[in-house]
Formats: sequence, C-alpha cells, structure tokens
Amino acid sequence: MSENVSPKSPRKRGGNGNAKPPIEDRFASGYDFLLINHDIDDVLFSDVLSCVPEHKQHAKVVVILVTYGGSANVAFRVARLLQTLYDEVVVCAPSVCKSAGTLIAAGAHRIVRMVFGEFGPLDIQLSRRDEIWGRRSGLTTRSALLDLKDHGFELFEHFMYAITAQSRGAVSFKLAAEIAGKISAEMMSKIYAQVNPEALGQDFMDLAVAAEYCKRLERNSQNLKPGAIHRLVYEYPSHDFVIDAQEAQEIFINIDPPGATILRYIKDRAADAMKPRIGATGIVEMLAMSAEQSESKSFQGSTKEAEKENGAQAASRGDGRGTAAPT
Repeated sequence: MSENVSPKSPRKRGGNGNAKPPIEDRFASGYDFLLINHDIDDVLFSDVLSCVPEHKQHAKVVVILVTYGGSANVAFRVARLLQTLYDEVVVCAPSVCKSAGTLIAAGAHRIVRMVFGEFGPLDIQLSRRDEIWGRRSGLTTRSALLDLKDHGFELFEHFMYAITAQSRGAVSFKLAAEIAGKISAEMMSKIYAQVNPEALGQDFMDLAVAAEYCKRLERNSQNLKPGAIHRLVYEYPSHDFVIDAQEAQEIFINIDPPGATILRYIKDRAADAMKPRIGATGIVEMLAMSAEQSESKSFQGSTKEAEKENGAQAASRGDGRGTAAPT
C-alpha cells in the first residue's frame, strides 16, 4: 500500500527569513565628532579655530550643535571654516539649535534627524532703538507694513460698499470709490507718517544679511530645498518658532537617522548635549571614543572579519552541501 507523503520543503539557511536587516550606521567610522554647546559669538569662533585643526583626524565631521543663537557673522565664519577643513559636514541638533545655529546648519551637507531637536527661523534680532536692554525681530517693521496694507484695503472696501448701499444706487460706483479712497487715505496717512524710512531700510538690509549668508553656504552644502532660504528668513511668525524634525524635512534635502554611534556619544554627554549653555560656560570639544564604544566597534570589526573568513571557507568547499561519493 502506497502512502501519500507530501514532500518536505527545503530548509532555508541563514535563520529567520522574516528578520529585518540591521539599519546601517553611516557614522560608525570615518567621522570626527565635534560638540558645540555655546553662544554664537566671537569667542566661539576662536574656540573652534583652536580646537578643530589640532584634533582633526578624519575628512568628515559630525557637529553636535546646541545653542540659543547669536551673531550671524560668527555663524557664517564657523560654518565656512568647517566647510574648508572638512569634505563633509553633518549637523546633529539633539535639542535646541536656534537662530544663528540654524545658519550653521544651512552650511551642513547632511542633517541628523533627532526626535527632540529643533531649529529656528533666521530673522535677525536687532537692539531696540533708544533702549539699553531688549531685542526685537528684524521682521517687526515688515510685518507692521503688511498689516497696514491689509487694513487699509479693508477700510477702503468697507466705506465704498457702505456708501453704495446706503445711497441705494444714488451714488455711482466710481464716486463711491473716490470718496472711500479719500477717507481711508486720510485715516491711514497719520499711521504711515510714523514709519521711519531710514529704520525700515536698515531692517531690510539686516534681514538680507542672513539670506545672503545662507546663499553662500548653500553653494557648498547643496542641502537646502528651493525656497528654503526665503522661508527661514521671512515666513515664520516669531523668532522662537519651533522647526521640529518633521518640518525640517521640508527645508533640508539630506536628512539621516542618528544611528547607534551618534546616540552613544549623546548618551555619554547627555547633560552637555541637551541643555544649552550661555556665556563663559560654553563648550567646544572634539569628542573622544569611550571605552565602551571602542569595545563595541572592535567587536563589530571582529564579527565582520569572522563572517568574511567563514564565507571564504564555504566558497572553498563549494555550496556547503557536498556530493555523495560513489559506492
């Protein structure tokens, strides 16, 4: 009696076929790691200039950048220095990277996406006129003029329709428009008279500084999407607006996940990588690999070598199954 036996499916080699391949860590080797937690001022540039050339070991760098911002001039100089010293600049913002810090990020060839990282707009902060303390956004006057323009048109529209409606057609549209124009112009002229043309022009020139610096850095980094510079300088409603990781993908072209190496560096220096420092407490430091990271990297290298050796031995034996000898 014959038995119907279903043929066994061939056993798959290499473990679970449904297992996801490990995520490649592009920053595991070949990168310097530079921690900058500092106000962006003249002291920062001198610190970076002293630190980087002395401790530089690779042609690429990951800059862990934490800052509330500062001078656009200094930010440009720091970003240009890093572009000059390295073939690839990567900016990782694990927490706050505002204002001029975003300008440095504009000079990076790649951005590392962090869950709690945030960038900020590039509207220049100016000293308040006739005041010792306090700063204001360079967009304040521009925003005021845009609002006055909208309000002036609303006044004209209101008066024109009111005259036409209340006259019940006795006043023509042309005459109603002329009367509405005169009334709204007289009301708005007193407000426009308070605008200082010199101050308006100065604000425009100050805002152009950030835009022009961005354009020059982007020629090297090639990492800003079309319209991103105008968006960063002019299109956000406040200076402290949060540009999170999701919105950053609408601004930058090359954005990567952090990978295990960057996460270990941030974990080792969590206090310095998460809370911005101000004044003389700032940090500029080329990070060295910890003993734990060194052992992990060494183990990873040994595993790869072992895999290569096993592969070579398997290749020398054929496909690993062999052939039965004739009896």
